[in-house]
Amino acid sequence: LCSEDKLEMLFKYQQQMQPAKEEEVASTTFQAQAGLFKPEDRVGKLGHIIVSCAAGLPLQTPCYAALTLAVHEHIKGSPWEGFAPRCVGYAMHHISRDIDEILSAGKNITHGFCRIKLLLRYVAILGKIGVVQGYQNEQAADPNKLTVFGLLSMLVEAAKAAQQRNASVVAYLFANLVLSTLPHVMEYVPQDSIDEWILKPIETLFQGYKSAFTP
Repeated sequence: LCSEDKLEMLFKYQQQMQPAKEEEVASTTFQAQAGLFKPEDRVGKLGHIIVSCAAGLPLQTPCYAALTLAVHEHIKGSPWEGFAPRCVGYAMHHISRDIDEILSAGKNITHGFCRIKLLLRYVAILGKIGVVQGYQNEQAADPNKLTVFGLLSMLVEAAKAAQQRNASVVAYLFANLVLSTLPHVMEYVPQDSIDEWILKPIETLFQGYKSAFTP
């Protein structure tokens, strides 16, 4: 897979140019929406394939995470090094895009929910194998420096905010995303932190839950 004659085809990606001034900085999402580049161009063909599989095929997520790490290590020192961070950034782009679409238009909730759930699982397993930071005692307030557990905690806070705005469907969606990811972080997150930041808030969130369906 990583033979010399295939490296450029698999790993070539569009590098992000460093802007000269702060006011010239535009977010990746904005640039993508403006058609300045395709998000997959920033990760390369192989990265696009791995993340796309992680987002749509649920049975082999640990394999996709292991492949991400293996390729990252194999191409160190080459012009295409930094493979794993690009995959993580690409996965987070898809997560944020699906959340935005669900919140703004209320469309594709089922498909978007499934993609987010599988990509959170992928990122959580990357935290387990050391590709991203899974947990630290002080959860960073800066969204650009979140750990995996910090991301889950932020989703819990978003669920609480949604409930306060009477957006119960959104609140329960976020809570379910967190709960579905929880089994994949329990090996590296202390149980006390899980109880305090995840389970207790979600338990409070669901206290007034009533099913819309009659049994």
